[in-house]
Amino acid sequence: MTQERPPIPPELPTPQIPYREPTTPSATSGIEQYNRIAETVGMMPTLRVKDNIVQFVVVFIGTIAGAIIGYFVSGRDPRGAALGALIGLCVVGIASGIVLMFIGWRRARRL
Repeated sequence: MTQERPPIPPELPTPQIPYREPTTPSATSGIEQYNRIAETVGMMPTLRVKDNIVQFVVVFIGTIAGAIIGYFVSGRDPRGAALGALIGLCVVGIASGIVLMFIGWRRARRL
């Protein structure tokens, strides 16, 4: 008994794809869209270089100021400077984050 091969199906026609006009890329880049969502929704870090540099400088200055104040308030004790630096870092870090949050909301409302 010889087995016969099944018949080969005819070649399927290629589907015709309708022509569409090429779309132009949007004016905003992917990073700009991410920043807009981060500012609108919140609880996400923005990746704006200017915002991050400003926050770094403010937090750095606040930490140094906290260390100096802690040093003199504790009677020139280095542990007081360390505690003051930690308190300054936390307070100024949170405050600058809140300020940047409001600036981001304002920026998102204009767009």
